[in-house]
Amino acid sequence: MKFMQVSLVILVGTALLAAGCIEATPGGDSSESPFWVKETTAPASTPTPTLNSDYVSQATPYPDIPTPTPLPVNRQLPDDTPATPVYPEVLCESIDLNGEAHAWTINAMYPPLIVDIDVTPETETRTVVYQSSYGDRDEDTGTVTRISQSSYFEVTIRDANGNIVAQDGFNGKYTVGRSKHLIVRTGGVYQVDLRGNAVKVDISIKVGKIDDENGLSP
Repeated sequence: MKFMQVSLVILVGTALLAAGCIEATPGGDSSESPFWVKETTAPASTPTPTLNSDYVSQATPYPDIPTPTPLPVNRQLPDDTPATPVYPEVLCESIDLNGEAHAWTINAMYPPLIVDIDVTPETETRTVVYQSSYGDRDEDTGTVTRISQSSYFEVTIRDANGNIVAQDGFNGKYTVGRSKHLIVRTGGVYQVDLRGNAVKVDISIKVGKIDDENGLSP
């Protein structure tokens, strides 16, 4: 009996020694290791820092200060649009022109010189006969009013040397617009000529400023 126990112990010891001497066959499918072998993992490699001193240099960080909330911007209302200057009027007349001319010398040493004219031409009314476009297309009559063919008007502004600096008119070679506005922006002495036929004109002449030496000569 003792012999059998001793033999069993020897067999177990031999088996354990044989297991410790066995090495895993390269390329084998078994990945098991002896129970007394402790597996370890190699530490990951740390990348080497890079700093190209040709393009990068150390700097002091800005202090960490919270960005303040911007205050609302006060919006300023736009200034009132400047009022149109009011220039003194040196002439205001209503004239019926029937072939004659009128002229004035204006001492406008303080510019501008402004000439405003409203024209009222004579008109002609005639009766015309026409064929109606409705029903039996009977003849009908009506009246037609138009500007008189003899109505015309012209205003001319000349400087002290007689050179024309501004000119406008009504009908003929001009348009039939009834309001005329002429302006001269250079100070000086000017002559305003007015001529026409079969028209009524309302003329207003203003200058930049008047004093004892600035005004109108008939």
